[in-house]
Amino acid sequence: MFGYFERKRTAARIAEEQIIAEATRKVEEEKAIVALAEKLLEEKLIQIEEDKKAAIQKKEDDEIEELRLAKIALEERRKKHKDSGEPYFEMISDGLTEKGLRMEFDWNDVWIDYLKKHGFDGVDDEAIVHKYLAALQYEQQRDEIATTYAGLAPDNSGEQHEEELNN
Repeated sequence: MFGYFERKRTAARIAEEQIIAEATRKVEEEKAIVALAEKLLEEKLIQIEEDKKAAIQKKEDDEIEELRLAKIALEERRKKHKDSGEPYFEMISDGLTEKGLRMEFDWNDVWIDYLKKHGFDGVDDEAIVHKYLAALQYEQQRDEIATTYAGLAPDNSGEQHEEELNN
């Protein structure tokens, strides 16, 4: 009888060892799957970062190219207007800085001559343009005050000014 129980215990131990071995194998498989998933996730994150950097670089390159083309177009427009013999005045950029509003203008000599002919003077071209801009601002404020407080319509001097330019 002793042999019978011994065989039963041995068979039970063998079955138990097989169950443990199977469970251990499954745990190792799960660990391998988790490790693979972590590796794939890390690779995906690296790829996302690389794609993000590439997209940022492309956007910066596109913006630089856009600025380069805008500069070329501006230079061509300036040359065309400077050589045209027609008055030319244009705001070419504006924006806010820490010091306030910043605007950049472009004009040709014919425009300066036109302003001088109409009573604007100054030590240099920039001073003449500043006086012109100040006069525009004054007219705008005057029209706003007249419209707002007195119920009067603007005097349309801006339209008259446009007609003078076209003649």
